[in-house]
Amino acid sequence: MIPGDVPQLHTPESVAQAKALFESLLGETEKLRVRALEARDKATKLECSAASVEHGVRVRVNSQGVLTGLDIDPRAYRKLGPAELAAKILELSEAARKDATKQMKDLLDESGLGFQTEYSDDFLKMLRTGDV
Repeated sequence: MIPGDVPQLHTPESVAQAKALFESLLGETEKLRVRALEARDKATKLECSAASVEHGVRVRVNSQGVLTGLDIDPRAYRKLGPAELAAKILELSEAARKDATKQMKDLLDESGLGFQTEYSDDFLKMLRTGDV
């Protein structure tokens, strides 16, 4: 290139290509946003449970693994002592929480948002809390 020559970086063709690329990126971003909102809606409705029929105990957790329900058959008090009942509730709560985590990851995979990066866990937390 001869000094003083200014390359034509903004020809009508290059501007049209840049606009087309920008529109395409906007479209893809909107698709991702819609999928994230749909995933968030599903996540807010997610509920998992675990039960011990023989002991008469059932727990329910939400998508964050937070206990949202506990059913104890009155016969459970006769079958289990306080420490055993508490241990059973904790055991079932952990099983339900693990199921909720798996279902959330499945939800991300189904929605096309299940990418693995250093931010995946943060994104999963955002979906759970509705901060998308």
